[in-house]
Amino acid sequence: MLSPVASAETRAVADAMAAGQFGPSALTRRAEEVRRHYDQASAARGGYIGENPYYYEQIYRLLRFIIPPGKRVLQVGCLTPDFLDVVQPNYGVGIDFSPGHIEEARQRLPHLHFRLHDNYAVGQGEVFDYVLVTDINDQVDPIATLRALRPAMHDDTRLIIDNYNHLWEPVIRLTEHFGLKFPRPLQNWLSIGDLSNIMSLCDYDPLQVHRTVLLPKKIPLLSTLANSFLARLPGIQRLNLTNMVVARPAPPRAPERDYSVSIIVPCRNEVGNVEAAVERIPDLGCHTEIIFCDDKSTDGTADEIRRVQALHPDRDI
Repeated sequence: MLSPVASAETRAVADAMAAGQFGPSALTRRAEEVRRHYDQASAARGGYIGENPYYYEQIYRLLRFIIPPGKRVLQVGCLTPDFLDVVQPNYGVGIDFSPGHIEEARQRLPHLHFRLHDNYAVGQGEVFDYVLVTDINDQVDPIATLRALRPAMHDDTRLIIDNYNHLWEPVIRLTEHFGLKFPRPLQNWLSIGDLSNIMSLCDYDPLQVHRTVLLPKKIPLLSTLANSFLARLPGIQRLNLTNMVVARPAPPRAPERDYSVSIIVPCRNEVGNVEAAVERIPDLGCHTEIIFCDDKSTDGTADEIRRVQALHPDRDI
């Protein structure tokens, strides 16, 4: 029998899950928020890029350095479809889940191909020499994104991930607040270390990190000094606004099936996380055992574990 406090906490967790505040429903809600934001703002994107040519020319120069012309290039996220155009692909495809982005990109760059995607599918059997993800901070689930893109790559494909330096978060938030920068939805703000870990989980090998643009606005003499000299200095280089990580797909690691695996989950007052934990734990080895160790929870965690046991009879919980 749960105490009144535990019962109230259990109801609160159930209400939060129903409202999509965490778990798979939260990812769906987040995706819808991002889609609505960009559908409303996409019409102004071309004008914003035209008003800030100095910053974007720095990015174009770096992209042209990384991606030679005449390649098959896939761009994931069409907030800035110009990135795809400037590398002069012989076959260029941009995919996005925002209809507003796709419509804007098709009008501005009709010689390229832009499509709405379903789980990042690009076409039956289509593979690309370069896959450019812009911006990874917009992706609702970066791990799922990189895994879903793997079928669009061959062994020599290069993955390029573009994102803002997380150290610039306060500055970017402030400029967006005052209308000095194109508004974006809530961002992931992944560091280079975060991206390396994510790519390792998704079977990619990071090769190189390019850091560019220390001063994004053109100020005579000062911008040239900052971006052509200071931005290349050790230490200061890590303060640049934009990061581009280049990686390659690694051969998938063969799962080890010779051993059984026991996963120990210590928990205390984690009633809202039990089911999500079970759903996200993959089958490991020849048999997977999940052991919850409850440390005198008062919110009904033990009862939730028993409920999940009954809900997943195929799992050894």
